[in-house]
Amino acid sequence: MTEPTGKYSITMPRDVAEAARDRSGPSGLSAYVAAAVARHAATLLCDAGLHGHEYVIDAMLAATALVPLAPPSSSPPDLTALCGTRISVIRI
Repeated sequence: MTEPTGKYSITMPRDVAEAARDRSGPSGLSAYVAAAVARHAATLLCDAGLHGHEYVIDAMLAATALVPLAPPSSSPPDLTALCGTRISVIRI
């Protein structure tokens, strides 16, 4: 990764984590998870018909919304386009 990184904690089933670690190769589990989130974000952008750098942060947020939640956003229409009715968006 060339971008600055941060340390985050996630919880997932042990078998899923071990399978991901086995598939991650030398880049490690963090790079594997980051790539998966990026792929999911790209799919959401494509499905919503959105493109351009102004949607990337919302797409990454949307891609990490794996459980029902209400993420805060300054651009609810963008998150709604990306996630549809799978999430509730709170305008900040």
